[in-house]
Amino acid sequence: PKSNYLYNFQVFSDIHIQQGLMNHYSHLNTALKDVLRFAGNSEAIFTVGDNTNRGQESDYLMLNDIIDNVFKDDVIHPNIYFSLGNHEYMYTNSFDEANNLFKEHTNVPNTYYSVDIQECKFIVLGSSVKTLEGSLDEAQITWLKEQLKQVDKHKPTFLFLHQPLYNTVSGSLPGQGWDGMRNVSDTLKDILKEYPNA
Repeated sequence: PKSNYLYNFQVFSDIHIQQGLMNHYSHLNTALKDVLRFAGNSEAIFTVGDNTNRGQESDYLMLNDIIDNVFKDDVIHPNIYFSLGNHEYMYTNSFDEANNLFKEHTNVPNTYYSVDIQECKFIVLGSSVKTLEGSLDEAQITWLKEQLKQVDKHKPTFLFLHQPLYNTVSGSLPGQGWDGMRNVSDTLKDILKEYPNA
């Protein structure tokens, strides 16, 4: 009751929208309707990557069609903020093409960006390379450090990234054959040590 941060936001991941995968269509449609029904005053929805299954324009068009059919213009609804996942870029001709399609169809300014909600910072990160594990280049790491310098260490700060840090969750554990963001995991952990609120 004493908290100043009594608000809702949702996190979706691995939506995998693709023409022909109607169960994925149905799942997202139901999830969005549930947000309206149970958390209509929600501040935001954040997706944590793999919004599409192949990163094709037809997938994005279907994704936006689902959203537009539920979040109609006359319905009060939360903004959706998208994160880049490996399925957004692994099946495209080039990483630049994938990034351009992602930005164009999700209305985000970049593959990494931040938004302020209720005096809290929400930071979205995205891989800088076209690999399954993903990585963050020096420009994005420098940008992240600058974003974190702006936060009040007494207020919650939220970071979103599709690939997990190495050795943190199932799929990123040693010997499982997929290391998440192994090459920058230590760097990110070192950066975040100064921000226990993140």
